[in-house]
Amino acid sequence: MTEQRRNPRTRDRVLMALATVLFGVVLVRTAWLCDDAYITLRTVDNFTHGFGLRWNIADRVQAYTHPLWMFLISSVYSFTEEPYYTALFLSIGVSTAAVALFLLKLAPPGRGVLLAATVLILSKAFVDYSTSGLENPLTHLLLVLFLWLFFQGVESGLGLLALSGVAALGTVNRLDTALLFAPAVALAWWKRPKIKGTLALLAGGIPLIAWTTFSLVYYGFPFPNTAYAKLSTGVPPSTLALQGIHYFVNSISMDPLTLLVIGAGMFLGWIQGGAAERAVALGVCFYLVYVIRVGGDFMSGRFFSAPLVFALALVVRSPLRFWKEWLPATTLVLFVGLSSPLCPVRTGGEYGNPELVLDNGIADERKIYYGWTGLLKHDWRVPVIQHKWGTEGAEFRARGDCFIPNRTGMGFLGYFSGPRVHILDQHGLTEPLLARLEVFDKEGWRIGHMVREVPRGYRETLEGGESRIADPDLAEYHELLGLITRGNLFDRKRWAAILRMNLGECNLLLGDYHRNRIQHLRAADVALPRPDGARWEDSGVKRISREALQVELDRTHFSNEMEISLDGNDVYRIDLVLRDTRIADFVIEPESGAPTGLVTRKLAVPAAARWRGFDSVRVVPLSGDERYSVGHLILKE
Repeated sequence: MTEQRRNPRTRDRVLMALATVLFGVVLVRTAWLCDDAYITLRTVDNFTHGFGLRWNIADRVQAYTHPLWMFLISSVYSFTEEPYYTALFLSIGVSTAAVALFLLKLAPPGRGVLLAATVLILSKAFVDYSTSGLENPLTHLLLVLFLWLFFQGVESGLGLLALSGVAALGTVNRLDTALLFAPAVALAWWKRPKIKGTLALLAGGIPLIAWTTFSLVYYGFPFPNTAYAKLSTGVPPSTLALQGIHYFVNSISMDPLTLLVIGAGMFLGWIQGGAAERAVALGVCFYLVYVIRVGGDFMSGRFFSAPLVFALALVVRSPLRFWKEWLPATTLVLFVGLSSPLCPVRTGGEYGNPELVLDNGIADERKIYYGWTGLLKHDWRVPVIQHKWGTEGAEFRARGDCFIPNRTGMGFLGYFSGPRVHILDQHGLTEPLLARLEVFDKEGWRIGHMVREVPRGYRETLEGGESRIADPDLAEYHELLGLITRGNLFDRKRWAAILRMNLGECNLLLGDYHRNRIQHLRAADVALPRPDGARWEDSGVKRISREALQVELDRTHFSNEMEISLDGNDVYRIDLVLRDTRIADFVIEPESGAPTGLVTRKLAVPAAARWRGFDSVRVVPLSGDERYSVGHLILKE
């Protein structure tokens, strides 16, 4: 009898061990790092070498969204001083621990373990972001630990303290996971005596309180710079929500199993579960609404791996009978998972395509970067990632460059450039001023890649140290921001600026700048041809006194050619715009030997603008002598 009881347990342990090993094998075959991981690794490198928690060492700016993950990597990196294998094997170890803990503590023995392991191994979102170098592995582990504590039942103040402590750590790891934790924590608090429960909640929240306090003191702001960059774009909420829906549709097409399980978990948790299961399902619902609200992400599936953990726990906790429910459910999981050509078990060392293929701005990031950072393809003898951004960064470092303007790929480039190179990030993720500026084009953008126009004089300000910003409102705003990010930590003026910034008192300065940064003209104002050599201050020549000059046309044009005269020794970008969306653009460089003053150029209109049409032409000065001007603009059908 004792042997009969022991055998099922032995079989369960063997099944869990085999499932964990199988997951580990799949993970090794698919392991990779993304470019964004190296954004954090640059901060890690600066931190471990005594430059502080900074990306550009001149500025105290939080360029990472995952403090706990950053500290975990830093603790290992301080010994290894090696980015690739440190981030990759740490991700593999934490992810494997998360899966093992899920199978051991959340999945019922036997059938539950088999169903859970099948989902986790076949989910593209879960497997892809169980490595990548981002915070997802630690998020998964903390979510599993949280569910284990929560489903055990919080019977004491100590239990609530532990539960809220794990939730606080998860929130420090990634702030938006608070939406997953909140309903369950609220339910656990509600069941306890209110005073003791509140005290336990506050004690458990110490990690989050401590980090927020540190962030406010050190960085001057409670939230990461990346949050301000993604929330200050000026893009209408309805447009972002539509992009969020595209994110769901993309996942259905690329990874149908993940959203199927998330939907099933929410349904089963709400219909069949008790209060605890409903709280978990509500957390998943909150998180999915948030994903829609922020427009999803450019990384396909990344935001669905965390809710999958919660939803899968609800699925395996539901009372599934073998023949009527469990067997059909497992069969459906196998069929949906394996039928997808991008299923993790169907992709391995041969996976990868460096060409950027976008679905409404969303990409399979593992496919793009696997050729450079895949574990099965990486050459340990070559320390620099051989992507062009990595080799460029190494070249900048070797040359001793000090300033790199107007860049968008920040990960490989930033890390391999080294700490002494200051990089101007046009996405604003690592840049305090650009993070707070709205984008010019409220429609023509890619989620997570909101390119800001660099204000006139800002590049010169960063290079020279003295303010050269042309707009007085923006110059005042930047002065306050510089006091926060570069001033002495406990300077009274700095704290006055922190208070003003966080209370929104400085937003009027940005509002005035955003309203006035584009100078508008009618087509008739620049219809008269001006002779070459005319000076920028001559009568009839339009000087560009703001960030850009936009000529509003009388109708939508489908012209093949345009003639434009511009001051000849400057660099300009010409945007062809239709209903406030940039359709096409091209850059005009100074011509060698060109006469001083205006120079007329005849330009072929790009095919996209000829086909779709354009109703305005925007002239954006990029660099020059600050005497930017337009003489005339004539379109030729």
